[in-house]
Amino acid sequence: MMLTQMLTMLSLYCVESVDSLDRLARIAAFASSPYGSALDRHYKPFNPVLGETFDAVRPEEGYCVVVEQVCHHPPVTAMHCIGQGWELWQEYKLETRFRGNYIRVIPTGIVHLSMGRHRYSWNKPQTTIHNIMFGRLWLDHEGEVVVQNHTNGEKASVHFQNYKAQGSSYKQLRGCVKDASGVEKIKLEGNWQEGMACFPVGQSDQKRTIWKSFPKPANSSKLFGYTRLGLQLNQLPSAISGEAICGSDSRLRPDQRLYEEGQVDQAASEKMRIEDKQRAAKKLREHSGTTWQPRWFAPESDPDTKTSSHVYQGGYWAAKKQNQFTDTPDIF
Repeated sequence: MMLTQMLTMLSLYCVESVDSLDRLARIAAFASSPYGSALDRHYKPFNPVLGETFDAVRPEEGYCVVVEQVCHHPPVTAMHCIGQGWELWQEYKLETRFRGNYIRVIPTGIVHLSMGRHRYSWNKPQTTIHNIMFGRLWLDHEGEVVVQNHTNGEKASVHFQNYKAQGSSYKQLRGCVKDASGVEKIKLEGNWQEGMACFPVGQSDQKRTIWKSFPKPANSSKLFGYTRLGLQLNQLPSAISGEAICGSDSRLRPDQRLYEEGQVDQAASEKMRIEDKQRAAKKLREHSGTTWQPRWFAPESDPDTKTSSHVYQGGYWAAKKQNQFTDTPDIF
């Protein structure tokens, strides 16, 4: 969900960036930007229920996003976002590896972006959460994020380095943008907590900032590390707004709502009830020989990356506008 905070940047890039290499540099910054908000967000989240959804409509920033939990084992979340002149979608799934006092999270889904006639995709770095058994929790990221322009062959790469390899400067980012012939044209540098700058190769005096991190609230560490936007995402639409909300939306999830209100014991009881209900529904499907089918997304192959992922099938926003969410599963 925190990705929504970064989408405002993307809408600006569509208007401001004309040169394809410059645009690719900015998209590489966008691909790097979510990781700054990961600091102090190493708490175990509520596990999404199969079929759970979420939407965010941000007319003032020019985009809307819908998310659905399409698989429970392994957990897979599908997301689709549309803005002014661009469309972004991804399937978020991951592998986890426990290694004594740390856990490594390995995202395996690909992010896709369509902007005008240009089609992009990129992978994600690995994240390691340290001191899960004892000591103060902290995290770092590692790996190469490669942003590919499938329309013209241009490519950008950003290198994340872990603490073991880089020491105290482990948050630094280094990268470049190459033209279709593989020649470096733009250098990228920055810090995944603070921002990113770029400059033409050999012209460091022309360095300019292309992404700067949003500051978190002063008491963010006491609020599970959320950003200002993150703190707003569980708010229900007001009755005055008349905004419809799908019955499977996570903002209607009672255990999450109770926990937010500080009713921890009641939240734990509701969480157990919801999980028992999910297990019972699974047994009924197995007994009847049916399989779960996501409501808004379906698996499709991508011709550019030659990978398969759940892709939005349409209909959600029309249903929201008419307040007619039919065939919504009763999951809460």
